[in-house]
Amino acid sequence: MASALQEPAWERQPREPHLAYQAFCRYRDMGAQRCLEPLRQDCSLEQLQKWLSRWQWVERAAAWDQHLAMLWQKHYQQQQQHQQELWRQRQEQWRETEWEYVRALQRKVDAILSLPVTRQRTVRDGKTVIIEPLNWSLGDVSHLVQLISELGRKALGKPEPSLQPLLTLLAGRMSPGAYGELVRALQEFSQEGLDS
Repeated sequence: MASALQEPAWERQPREPHLAYQAFCRYRDMGAQRCLEPLRQDCSLEQLQKWLSRWQWVERAAAWDQHLAMLWQKHYQQQQQHQQELWRQRQEQWRETEWEYVRALQRKVDAILSLPVTRQRTVRDGKTVIIEPLNWSLGDVSHLVQLISELGRKALGKPEPSLQPLLTLLAGRMSPGAYGELVRALQEFSQEGLDS
């Protein structure tokens, strides 16, 4: 008659003979191909069958298999959690990088806004004063502010509203040359940001 197993079932049971436990360990470690035939080198088939029944090898081996499966599952889950944490950290680092781009661009806008919009020059006669616009306009600044806003929302994870109406308005107010220069500058800035 089979006795109740002591936990963990794959460990040596109370009063289990040492030779019986050694034979069980070999049987247990065979995995799905378990059978008594390879164990006959040390014991008779009759003795092995008695131990198999008396010490509940089939149930204990099944408990061992379940234990190994749980260990594997735990290891797999830990690996998954590690990967998720790694990607979470990468996303956070990328957000920080994007935020640095926002701050760098903001500093550029601040520098532009500190410059005069026009310059004056006096012709040689000393009487004629010519006022010339510089190579930037408020439209240029507006485009840069828009870019800052887009990058900032992206870095902070906020939804991006549609800016098409603002782009259309700014494109109509800027000179074609200034608009083209701004587009080229923004493309260069975007490319440098992606390459670095």
